[in-house]
Order: sequence, then structure tokens, then C-alpha cells
Amino acid sequence: MPITPVGKQPVRVARSEDAGVILNRDQVNPVFYGRDANEATQSVASVLDPGASITTAAGGSEVWVVALTNNVDVDFIPNGGQWTPSVLNATVAGSVNILGTPSVNVANTPNVNASISGVANVNINSQSAALDVSAQTVNIDPANGFIPAGLIAQLANTGVTNISAGNLGVNVSGGIVNVTNYLSYDLVFTAFCNSQSTAGAPMTGQILLVWYADAGGTIPIYQERYYTWLGNSLANTTPVFGTGGMHGPYMAVFVSNPVGSVAYTMQQFVLWGTGRTAANNSEWRQAPPGQISSGGFSQMLRAGTQSAQGDDHFLATIITIPLAASSSFWQPLPLCPGLIWARMQTSVALNNNFVLCAAVNFTNGLIVAGGGCPGTLWNPGNTAATEFSSQVIAPRAPLFIVAKTTATPTTFSFAAFSQGVV
Repeated sequence: MPITPVGKQPVRVARSEDAGVILNRDQVNPVFYGRDANEATQSVASVLDPGASITTAAGGSEVWVVALTNNVDVDFIPNGGQWTPSVLNATVAGSVNILGTPSVNVANTPNVNASISGVANVNINSQSAALDVSAQTVNIDPANGFIPAGLIAQLANTGVTNISAGNLGVNVSGGIVNVTNYLSYDLVFTAFCNSQSTAGAPMTGQILLVWYADAGGTIPIYQERYYTWLGNSLANTTPVFGTGGMHGPYMAVFVSNPVGSVAYTMQQFVLWGTGRTAANNSEWRQAPPGQISSGGFSQMLRAGTQSAQGDDHFLATIITIPLAASSSFWQPLPLCPGLIWARMQTSVALNNNFVLCAAVNFTNGLIVAGGGCPGTLWNPGNTAATEFSSQVIAPRAPLFIVAKTTATPTTFSFAAFSQGVV
């Protein structure tokens, strides 16, 4: 029955002997009800919201209903015991314009499709969301919580930067970054030295990650340091890919050139934060650039023939390659720290012991044949036609091997792979 607010006159809906359900069929306006006409218009009256219902019992009080501002349809369903409202579906033809900064709040409402252009704020509570952002730029700001696993947010992106000789640390993260909302990091780094043929020029770069307890960076709580290959030109460089868990609420990244006699160029550094759960251990990978300038040593493999990249934990697959007589050779290996298994064999005894070394703060001219090479991890001896194998633990630096032949040429074999993770 329609309840009309003419003079706010109450209407008796149910008698005292009736049992059933009183339903407010309006979707916008409430009504007020009481046990008599006077109570329905007083401040003590109860409210029957849009779409709501009440149940009356036989022999109970009468129910009077009053509408305040608009006509409202109120039904009485005799002997009814429960009412479930249907789902309201709305179809809008044409366009909907939201002035200002549109905000869409989706809370506990399934199957919601929202299409928004312009500058928009979308809050989704207790729901899953499928976002099609193929034609948009999306900035994720997890100011009030962790970003979902799998999503990634860029924290820093630094372009071409000069890393001068003797420089102990250039902050490439743009200051101290708030990483409170991220569980792990991903990064990519590329760098090269155009003057690498100069004695003392850097062959490796140094990257330091530091986590802090405070935004001012006065309380460091953890750090990781890695060494990476530097190419000898922009065209001859390979990217470093790193990932690992966060160790504090704030972090900064520093790139240095502590021992090089000339500068090198950082082409790009990009840092991301992710919601992906990661172990505290980190994993960094870098394929060796071809033909790095080393000072009198030739690479065993030509540029482009190095099959091992490090991302599959293989460091080298050198099978019976010929080495010329009275020559000095070396071969840079991928960055893939951790437990290493390696084997080598030579058909003719070498001029000096073969060595496997780590390139920590390395410069042009430091490579020497035999056990005097800096960073030596494995020096198996020097016996012809004998296969040597061993396990070593590689630091957070790329490895390389060195061999020097006698007046007799030889064939040389070497293989190594890493367990990874340090």
C-alpha cells in the first residue's frame, strides 16, 4: 500500500491479530513505525530502511507506518516469515561523467566491472581485481599495506652516471628509499669502461646494498656487496640481474670504483620492490662480456661463443679447445656465487699451474699465470692428461680461469657449475 507523507499521517499496516511480514519496497526512502499512530511520528519510532522488513506475530501490537518526505510502498505479506531482497542490476546506456577526481569504492560486492579514464582512485576491499592497464601508465602506491605478490613497483631508475677513479660510493638509488611495504627487491645494472685497455683500469664494478632502520640512514642494519664484470665498451657489456629479500624498512644502493685508475660508465641502474616472498639469500646473475681487456692475456673463447650464461647455474663448458704454444690465456666466467663444482684437463703440462680465481676489485694487469694470481680459489696442480675436479665456494664476484702454455701447444678442457644462492 502507498504511504503518502501528507501531513505525516500514519497508516495502520497490520492489526494486532495478524501474523506476517511488513516490507518496505522502496529502494531509497525509509519509513518509521510504531505500535500506534502517535508513536509512529515520535522520536522513539523505529526505522524500516529501504528494502528492509519486520515480522509481526498474531496477537501482538498493531503496526502503524509513516513516511516523512516521499511516497513509499509498504506491503504486508500475511503469514510470511522471511524476506530476501533480489540483486539490483543497473544498466547505464551512454556515458557517465565524473567531475573532479573520480573515486570508486568496491566493498564486498562481487562481479563489479568499473571502467575509469582520467585520474582515478580505486579502492577495492575484500575482493579480487582484474585490471586491464594495457593502454595506461599505472603507478602502484602501497601506502597503507603490502603490494600483492607478483606485482612490482619501480623504486629507482638512474641513467648514465660517471663512476670516477677511486670513488668509494655513488648513491644510485636516489637517496634512501622507503621499502617498508616490499618483501623483496629486483634490480638490473649495466656498466662499462671505455679505457679498459689502460693498465690499472677497472675490470669489475662494486655494488653495495645497505638497509637502514631509519629514514635518515643513521642506523644501518644489514648490507650486501657484489662485484660485477665491466664491458670494454657500451656495445660489449652485459646486464647484471639481482634479486633477494628485504632486510629493513629503508635501503640505499651505492656503486663504487675503489681501485680503478680511470673512470667507468654506469649505463643504467633500475631497482624494483615486489610483494613476492623471497628468502633472505640473494641471487645475482651476469653473463661475461666478450673480450674484456685484461693486459696481455687472450680469452680462450671468442666473443659470442661463450655458451655459459650463469642463469642456468652453468659457468663454463669448454671442451678440448686448442691453446697455442707459448701463450697466456684466461676466460671470464659468469657471476653465479655459491658452491661451485669444477673440473679441468690438459693434454700437455702447462707452463704454470692452472688456477680458478674470483674477480674481486679487479683491474687491468692483475691477471698472472700460476698460484700468484689474486683471488685464487683452486690451484689443482699441473699434470698432463690428468683430470682434476674439486668443489669451491665462490664469493659474490664473477670467476675466471688462467692457463699459460709451454713451447708445445695443448688442448684444454674445463667445466663448472654452481649450486647458486649465498
